[in-house]
Amino acid sequence: MEKVGYVLLLAVTACAGSGSGGNGAGGAGGAGAPPVCVADGTVEAPASAVSGSVVGAKLRAALCTGGATAFVEVTPSSSAAASQTVFLLELPTSGDPQTQFSIELPEHAVESDVNGLLGMTGPAPGTYTSKSGCGSLALCVSLPMPADLVCSGSAACPPGCALLGPALGPTCQPITPEVCYEAKAARDCVVGTTAPRGSWSLTLTSVDAYAPDAGAAIKRFVAHGTLTAEVLNTDGSDDSAQLSVAF
Repeated sequence: MEKVGYVLLLAVTACAGSGSGGNGAGGAGGAGAPPVCVADGTVEAPASAVSGSVVGAKLRAALCTGGATAFVEVTPSSSAAASQTVFLLELPTSGDPQTQFSIELPEHAVESDVNGLLGMTGPAPGTYTSKSGCGSLALCVSLPMPADLVCSGSAACPPGCALLGPALGPTCQPITPEVCYEAKAARDCVVGTTAPRGSWSLTLTSVDAYAPDAGAAIKRFVAHGTLTAEVLNTDGSDDSAQLSVAF
């Protein structure tokens, strides 16, 4: 994937909260980058704070500093002689979710989330790609609930609703509207083969063992570097976006 067409200046301004037009991104007027922002919350070791941007025809947002976290993990596999190394991109476990992204498009977006599990050959600096590795990335933006949406009944639900609740008595309830994008390698690192979509390139400049995990079965590593990806809309269209983050 190529670098995105927007540059996030590494400076000032905290997020005014992602969400509707007053999220602070609107000042870009569609011609410039969303402003730099800082997520509310704490990033704890061994995770590194992630920041960056995602840019596409229908999706444009800044991932606020600390709006996601990244680290490397080595886990034992079902074979006693083998283990698996993965790079994990996750949302932070604390703070206000609406400060994690500053969203310009879609307009009136409520919040967004991103996650990824990408396979590596080992816990070491280098470049790892979807072409030779395994795993997937996902990015979703939630939208406001339609004001005229009415969910009723306990059988066939109208569009925008689904049967939810107790197994013996589910009822039609609203589903939060979402726009989602993904990138997948030909293998998912867990079950087996999948249909590849999009692409990514992960470059790690440093990978350092996290001392408290020295005697643990699962070992984590503090990682720094960059991740770029082309993510495709899950609606099956040719709509795509370019994700670029640093940590």
